[in-house]
Amino acid sequence: MPYAIEGSGSKFIVKNKKTGDIKGHFTSRKKALRQMRLLQGVEHGWKPTGKPAKAEEGAVVTLVTSRDLLRQGWEESYQDAQAD
Repeated sequence: MPYAIEGSGSKFIVKNKKTGDIKGHFTSRKKALRQMRLLQGVEHGWKPTGKPAKAEEGAVVTLVTSRDLLRQGWEESYQDAQAD
């Protein structure tokens, strides 16, 4: 990762660590991080289109909450206890 965020408070810069080139000035670390990720994506062949990414055909998205995970763990441990 040749990019780094430098600064603190209300002034941040994104800098190329290899060349020392400054790629942008930002008022928050969050904005600087977004710029750094953009630069890394472009470096790896990503081409910005301005459109949101599409899900792959046939992909299923499932929302799992921590309550679901706890319930599932409780049910599995209960079933294991009943099997003994």
